[in-house]
Amino acid sequence: MNDERDYIEEDGEEEIITLADEEGEDIEFRVLAHMEVDGKDYLVLEDVEEDGNVMIFEVTHAEDGSDVLNPVEDEDECQRVFDYFQADCEDYEFCDAE
Repeated sequence: MNDERDYIEEDGEEEIITLADEEGEDIEFRVLAHMEVDGKDYLVLEDVEEDGNVMIFEVTHAEDGSDVLNPVEDEDECQRVFDYFQADCEDYEFCDAE
C-alpha cells in the first residue's frame, strides 16, 4: 500500500475525504479502510451525511505521483473487495460483533 495519502484529512480519530459529485457538489466521506486486495489498493468510504452509503474506490497513481480515486463499477470486483473488508471487519471499531 502507498503510505502517502495526502488527500486524507484527519478529523479527530476519523479520516475524512472530500470528493465532488457529478454536479460538482462536495461530499464528505469517512474512510473506513485502506487495503490491498489482489495486488490493487482500495479505499472503502462511507458518506458522512448518509450512514450506510458505502463506496469502494481503486487507488491508482498519476504520472506526477499523486493518488487518483477510481470508483469500482465492476460488480464482481466490488463484491470481492467488500467481502474482504467484511471478513476483516473485526479490526475496525465501527463493526458490531455478532
